[in-house]
Amino acid sequence: MTAAKHPRDDAAPGDGGPPATRVPDAPRRAKKQKRAAAPRKRKGFSVGPAHLPDGPYRRKARKIKRGLVEKARAKRDYAKLKRRERDGRDGRRDQPAADADADAASAPPVHPSRRALLSPASRSSPAQGPRRGRAAPRRTADPFAAERARGAARRDEAEERRREREGAARERERRREERARARRAMAGARREGAKLGRESGVLLERVRRMVAEEGGG
Repeated sequence: MTAAKHPRDDAAPGDGGPPATRVPDAPRRAKKQKRAAAPRKRKGFSVGPAHLPDGPYRRKARKIKRGLVEKARAKRDYAKLKRRERDGRDGRRDQPAADADADAASAPPVHPSRRALLSPASRSSPAQGPRRGRAAPRRTADPFAAERARGAARRDEAEERRREREGAARERERRREERARARRAMAGARREGAKLGRESGVLLERVRRMVAEEGGG
């Protein structure tokens, strides 16, 4: 009688033996679960290559990054401030109604005579005196008034200088004509056979002009 063969413990799966049981890798699985449960640290944003050499490009990248960081902080602070103001405004909106109810409940009863004085009819009576009219609107100062005044003064000065130049030009022209007329008269008086009366008139005119200039000076 043939003895039965027992299966080998180290038999391979393809050898016809039973498949070997695989022991689970418990430490590795626990490490993965721990790594997945741990919060990940947020990595800061970067501007430009990480290994940029020191120079103008690196300084420019740092400047851009600082500007972005400051803008983000300002936006975050502004959002916090708006949220705080909104919460405070909501609280103040609910607070007056509760205060008014509490004051109305705890206020003593008003005397009839005081109630009559506080009524709208008594407040609108003519015995209260004449009401003040609407206040006159404030006149705002013109910011360009001084500039306009300076411009007008400059225009007046320029006009005065122009008139002085024109007067001086007219005076020069008049003297030039007088000198030309005197030269023509002298040239005619020096001709042969000229009369002395004609030359004396020119000399007399020259003497008058010299006297007038000396008196004016």
